[in-house]
Amino acid sequence: MKFKYTQSLATDSKGHFLSRPLLEVELLGPERNMTVLGLLDSGADMSLMNIRYAQVLGIALDNLPTKDFIGISDARVPTYFTEVPIRVKQFSDILYLPVAFADSPSVDILLGQEEFFDAFRIRFEKDHDVFELQASRAYWSRELSGMPPNWSGERANYLRHLRV
Repeated sequence: MKFKYTQSLATDSKGHFLSRPLLEVELLGPERNMTVLGLLDSGADMSLMNIRYAQVLGIALDNLPTKDFIGISDARVPTYFTEVPIRVKQFSDILYLPVAFADSPSVDILLGQEEFFDAFRIRFEKDHDVFELQASRAYWSRELSGMPPNWSGERANYLRHLRV
């Protein structure tokens, strides 16, 4: 399925507005779901989300593994690791995406390589202002099991039944 790049308010070195590969995804949380735009980032090893999404979704960050990420300014940003079930709007399957939550104003939602780029064949056609996603049959045919360890209760049980 092909998607158009989305024009952003950011500009390039010549002052032209930038277009970015933004993808509409549904985040499934223990307390609520939300639909958001995530940036497909082939340069990111893993997916990053701002910590506010964990709070809105009801994902408890206490007792999660942590790691400091170092950004362009050499500043250390602590992150919290867990899985977040997501669904790309145009696909029915749920992907349990490893995510690092960061309390950083420069991070919104980056869909990085780990799992996401395994689950989908992604082709960027910047010269045509489109990008393409196709589900990877090899990825989706294997059985996925388990649930993030910090999820419990009725909503977590419901989401377990949605697992591919």
